[in-house]
Amino acid sequence: MAETNIKEMAAQFQGRKFGELVLHHIKQQPFDQLVAAMKGTIEGLRPEIQPAVMGLIDNANPLATKQEFWSDDCGKVLMFITSMTQEELQEQGLTTINDELFDIFNIIVMNFAYSAHQDPRLEKFIKSSTGTSFFGKLFG
Repeated sequence: MAETNIKEMAAQFQGRKFGELVLHHIKQQPFDQLVAAMKGTIEGLRPEIQPAVMGLIDNANPLATKQEFWSDDCGKVLMFITSMTQEELQEQGLTTINDELFDIFNIIVMNFAYSAHQDPRLEKFIKSSTGTSFFGKLFG
């Protein structure tokens, strides 16, 4: 099986708002399924990378307070998160392959969806930031 090409994936994600990807996860995955998917994806990583995942999630979490983050292009966010992830892991002496970087991106996306399941105010903020609220659809 061919390794994930991050630039090709970013091109496929291009044109959609990042928040729309997270909202899709919220809508499509019940909470327990989301938790199982996150756990399974983390467990699928090499054991030496698994302990770093919580720190990577913690580093991404402050982005959730920025409206422009949710409205930014999904491909651009994919490139940003995978690049930052690779840098952070390299600083810890860990090398990664693109498949792992993409898996960690997905874990971070699922974590945002998890957080929005836990706190409906976040989901509302994402919707308003992406223009997918009722008024956004009405006047967008």
